[in-house]
Amino acid sequence: MRQRLLFETGSGFNSTGTSTGAATTLPDTQQQDSNADSTAKKNWWLLRPAAAAAADNNRRIASLTIASGTWNHSGANYTNNAASEYYEVSQFFNLTDLDRFCNNGVANCWYRTFSPLTLIVDGDMETSGTSDWTAVASAALSKITTAGYHGEQALRAANSGANGGAQSATVLAVPGGQYYAQAVFRGVTVGTATLRAYDVTNSATIASTDITTLQQSSLRLRFTVPATSESIAIRLLSSGTSDDHAWDNVILYRVNANYMPLPTWITGPDQIHGVYQVIANSDVPGGDILTEDNIRRYPVSYWIEQDGAGSAARIHFNKVLTEERVIYLDAQRPYPSFPDENTTSLDVNEQWAVSAAMVEFYKALKDRPGVDRANVERKLAIAERDFAVQSRANLPRARKVLMPVY
Repeated sequence: MRQRLLFETGSGFNSTGTSTGAATTLPDTQQQDSNADSTAKKNWWLLRPAAAAAADNNRRIASLTIASGTWNHSGANYTNNAASEYYEVSQFFNLTDLDRFCNNGVANCWYRTFSPLTLIVDGDMETSGTSDWTAVASAALSKITTAGYHGEQALRAANSGANGGAQSATVLAVPGGQYYAQAVFRGVTVGTATLRAYDVTNSATIASTDITTLQQSSLRLRFTVPATSESIAIRLLSSGTSDDHAWDNVILYRVNANYMPLPTWITGPDQIHGVYQVIANSDVPGGDILTEDNIRRYPVSYWIEQDGAGSAARIHFNKVLTEERVIYLDAQRPYPSFPDENTTSLDVNEQWAVSAAMVEFYKALKDRPGVDRANVERKLAIAERDFAVQSRANLPRARKVLMPVY
C-alpha cells in the first residue's frame, strides 16, 4: 500500500538493491543513468522497511553515485549494511509517516460484521496481532483468516507442551458474582479442547468445560467468582503437546446484568444495524456443534447510552442477561491497521484504502514549508472526491438508530 501511495502521489518509488552496501551506501545498478543528476534527490528519504535493525529504516539521501547506481546517505552508519533487499525512496515523508497515512486511511474504511458483546478484550479476534492474549505453556499464537466465525479472523494456538493455549486480558470481576462464558472452537489437530475460567487474583482454576472434536463447536460455561477474587480471565486450551487449535468469539458477561460496555470501535449509534440474541441448540455434551440449521437469532430491544463527548459508551437491554443469552451486534467496523511495516495484504478494497491514505498524505503535505500549497490543496480535493466515490461503492450502509429501539 505504501508503494501505491508513493506512486499515486508521484512522491517516490520502490526498488531492490543489487548487492550489499557499506555503512553509508545502498547499491542498486538499476539506478545507473549517465544523464542523471547525482544530487537531484538530496534530502529525500531512503527507506528500508525490512532492515534487520529498525534504526536503519530511515536515512536521508546525500547523493547518487551515477556510475555504479549507489545511493549514499548522510545519516548515522547502518547498524546492518543494506544487502540485496527491497527499499523505497520518498520525497517528503519517512517510513513512520507513510505507515501512519496508510493505517489512518484504512481506519476510514469500514466493513459490516456480526460481533459479540463481551467483557473480553479482542474477544471477537478482529484486532490485528495477538497482543491482547498471553500464551499458556509456550503455545505459539497468531491470527488466521481460515477459521473465523462471523468475522474475518480467529486466534490460532500451536501447542509446544501439554495444555497449551491462550489467556485473555484480565477482567475486573465482582466477588461472588455469577458469570457466563462461551467460545467458538475449531481443531486442526487436537486432543481435548478446554474453555476455562481462571482466577487471576489467586492463580487458580475456577471452572472448566471440555469437548473432543475437530468440528466448529461452541463451548459454554457458567461459574461463580470466588469471594476472595477480584480479577479473572478466560483460558482457551487444548490438551495435546502438539495440538493446533483455533478460537473465536470469546464471550464473557455477568449473569443478570441489564447492560454491557460497547466495544471501543463503536463510536456512535449509527454504526449499529441491529442487536440480536444468538442461541445454538444441540445435544452434544460439553458444547454445540455449530451448523446453520441449529443457530437461531432473535432481535433484542435496546438503547444506547452516550458519554459526555457524545460517543456510544454502553448498551442497555429491556431484559437482563440470563445464562446463554448471548448478544451480538450487526454493525459497521473500521478495518484493522497493518500490524507492521512489512505486511503486504489486508482484506480491504485496495483502491478505497489507497484513496483514503492519499487524503491523509495531502492533509499533512499542505502545511509543510516550501510546497506549493495551492497545488497540494487541489490534489487534496481530488483525493477527497475519489475517496467519497470509493466509499459510496464499498461502504455498508447503516440505518440511523434512535434511542430507545423497540
